[in-house]
Amino acid sequence: MTLPGVKFLLAMTIVPAVVLATACTRGGEADSAVAIDAATDLTVAAVSMAIEFADELDIDLDAMTRLPSGLYYVDIEDGSGLGARDAHVLNVYYTGWFTTGEQFDENTEGEGFSFQLGRHQVIRGWEEGIRGMRIGGKRRLVIPPSLAYGQRGRPGSIPPSATLVFDVELLNIRL
Repeated sequence: MTLPGVKFLLAMTIVPAVVLATACTRGGEADSAVAIDAATDLTVAAVSMAIEFADELDIDLDAMTRLPSGLYYVDIEDGSGLGARDAHVLNVYYTGWFTTGEQFDENTEGEGFSFQLGRHQVIRGWEEGIRGMRIGGKRRLVIPPSLAYGQRGRPGSIPPSATLVFDVELLNIRL
């Protein structure tokens, strides 16, 4: 297949997928746009998170760091000492909300929630969003569905295609 044929095939595959994704989103959960890469003149799908957050969550995506995966985070408080890396066992306090401001989970007492980073014991958004935090640090995460529970959700607690907001405090790191 010649290069123009590849461009046509990409355009005929990506553009309809982006249009379909835009048409199928519920309640303003996501907004898709198509961008043209001038260097290669290929059509590239660029997905942005255009979500309405409850006022009480005080979310400003423009003031947050966006990772290539689509995860947003902001450090509320810097910690000190050792930074969280794969294979470290972490203890954290956390509170989780839906974008509506409804709280769906929290663990803010005792030794907190414990897990080993990099071992897929938590959602991917936590794996990415907590990596690098230092003890005593507090971070807010805005996690898109693809890094949380996806299109299926978690029956009984997390609806399908839910964007999640977490405040996480790193209490301790064990090697």
